[in-house]
Amino acid sequence: MQKIAILYDASQAVLSTFDLDEVLQRILVIARDYFHLQNVAILLLDKDTNQLCTRSQLGGDHSFDDVRVTIGTGLIGIAARDKRPLYVPDFTKDTRYAPWGKNTRSELAVPLMVRDEVVGVLACRSENPDHFDRETVDLLTLFSTQASMALQNAHLYSLERRRASQSRQLRIGRNHQPRRCSRQHLRTKFRLDNGPELSPGDGEVAGEKNHVRR
Repeated sequence: MQKIAILYDASQAVLSTFDLDEVLQRILVIARDYFHLQNVAILLLDKDTNQLCTRSQLGGDHSFDDVRVTIGTGLIGIAARDKRPLYVPDFTKDTRYAPWGKNTRSELAVPLMVRDEVVGVLACRSENPDHFDRETVDLLTLFSTQASMALQNAHLYSLERRRASQSRQLRIGRNHQPRRCSRQHLRTKFRLDNGPELSPGDGEVAGEKNHVRR
């Protein structure tokens, strides 16, 4: 029960901000500190390439920062493809997957889901074998649900801010455009500045009258 209460507090902390970078950092710190992990990473899905790309990580080598995982390959890619957590208790006994880092002994990959769509993966790693018991796996899975909601909220907030900025720029651009004067407006302005405007017909009549006077 105490772990559930702690997880609730952690989830509220994650959901209390709309800044994407801050959301990512809070997820990583909570996962690392609450579950005693040596390395934790968030990989987000790039739909154009169908790859999971490391967006942020703590405790790992800098080489992890540029990792890209194709959906359906490796521990992380298969967890994303199958939309369910995938756990390796001990890499020395399970050679199907390659660990990230030479000191990693156990790893849990939890898909981050939004309305049944995978948006990323939370990768949790430990230097200890059998680090994740059934309860820990369940808690991290529950936490990942809250983390997914926070990421989605931050994404929508970012889109809304971008739209508002674009709309503001368009309004500023319209306000600075030179006003187009109509032909009638120009004709009226010419009369005000230069006296009565003469049409070709008026000129001819005036010319005839002047000719008669001579």
